[in-house]
Amino acid sequence: MEISQNSENRRPQLSEDDKCKIVLMSSHGFSNAEIGREFDRTRHCIANVINKWFSQRTIKRKVGSGFNRKTSAEQDQQIRDYAETHKKDTEQQILNALDFNISKTTVVRRLKEVEGLHRRKSVKKPELTEQHIEQRFDYALDHSNWTHECYDIVCMDECSINSLPNGTIWITRKNGERFLPENIDATQSTSRCTISIHAWMSCHGLGTATRIEGNLNAVKYLEILNAEIPKINERFQNRNWYLVNDRSSIHTARITQEFFSQQTQINDMHHPPKSPDLNPIENVFGELKRRLSDRIREENSRIRNTEQLWEYIENAWREIASLMHTDTTVVIRGR
Repeated sequence: MEISQNSENRRPQLSEDDKCKIVLMSSHGFSNAEIGREFDRTRHCIANVINKWFSQRTIKRKVGSGFNRKTSAEQDQQIRDYAETHKKDTEQQILNALDFNISKTTVVRRLKEVEGLHRRKSVKKPELTEQHIEQRFDYALDHSNWTHECYDIVCMDECSINSLPNGTIWITRKNGERFLPENIDATQSTSRCTISIHAWMSCHGLGTATRIEGNLNAVKYLEILNAEIPKINERFQNRNWYLVNDRSSIHTARITQEFFSQQTQINDMHHPPKSPDLNPIENVFGELKRRLSDRIREENSRIRNTEQLWEYIENAWREIASLMHTDTTVVIRGR
């Protein structure tokens, strides 16, 4: 086992390109020590490459050179068979089950040798019954031929926004400069504030972003709808329109459903249970959060309270609304 641990800590072998560079640097007068520092190798290693070139006129490794293979062909097959039948087992679990005197790295290498076999993250998806699948299929068929109806869709939803910038920042730096102040994306674990908003959009553009005070429940949701539906009706000139929202408990609450049944101009599209989120306003929420994060980082500012955060949200929402054309069409068929 000690040999396996040492083999894990070995540096990668010099590539043929590296060896060509070593020979070229030697011919230009660089010493073995200088070349070794460039490639992080000992002078002895550099000398071996150069001597092999001048004595044998080759830089390729001898076939069969290096450490002996730790597993037999039969063991290789056992590793592959076990991994394919126990897909969620880790390398260590595979090793424990087979009880081979090898390292986890060897297990990884044997699996990589199989063409088309890879270790990948398991996809997270909701568990669907046959009834769920049938309801999804029926829903897609019912709306697959929609054309002009797409102009009469209103998409609404809620999201939470906090005062800390999101996302990963990519930087260009040299080795050893990881913790320099200019390379750090400074985080603030304290004084974080969060605001929840309700918003809607249609083919006419963005609607209103409404600040939600406290926790959202069905009663508070109806208060928002009572304020926003007249605005939507005005945009559609009191014509009927279709509503797209998810099946959260607030949206499917009894008093919410009773409210929608009394609205003659609203046609709820009734997404099936566990349906994918087809609401394009999620893309708007993503853009809103990106703009807030960019502004906080660019200004190197710290949002102190919810009032300041709400001011940032309102400004970003107006910017996004001004960029969206008034004839933006919500093409639900494409989704």
